[in-house]
Amino acid sequence: MRGNLYGLMFKRSDLSTHLALKKITLSAGESVDVVALDSLSLSFADNAPLDMLSLSEVKFVVKGETVAVWRIDEVALKTDLIGRHKRDIPTILKNYPNVLSATATIRPFWKNSFPDDGARISIRKLPVQ
Repeated sequence: MRGNLYGLMFKRSDLSTHLALKKITLSAGESVDVVALDSLSLSFADNAPLDMLSLSEVKFVVKGETVAVWRIDEVALKTDLIGRHKRDIPTILKNYPNVLSATATIRPFWKNSFPDDGARISIRKLPVQ
C-alpha cells in the first residue's frame, strides 16, 4: 500500500512574528519571540482541507495564552559591555530600546567592570510581568 501525507510547517520565528503583529504594535526593526508556542492550540478555521496542495490560503484559529519576549542583538550587547564599568549600563542600554531594565551581577563581588572576554558574559532574558 502506498500513500501520500501532507502537512503544514511554520518557522517558529515567523509564527511568533505573525502572532505578535496581531496583538502588539511593533516599531520598525523590532521583532519578538513568542515563548511556549507548544502551549498554544492551532486548528483549522474550517474543516480540515482534503487537498492541501491545491489551496492558496489556509486559515487557522489559535487559542491559548503565552508570553512575548522582544529580541535583542545579544552579540552587539555583549560587545558593548566588554570591559565597561557596571555604572555604564544605563548609558549602554539607551542603544537597546527593547530592554526595559537590566541587572548586572559581576563576580567576584569586588570587581566593578565586565570581563574583557565576551564569552564570559551571559545574558538572560526574562519575560515582562
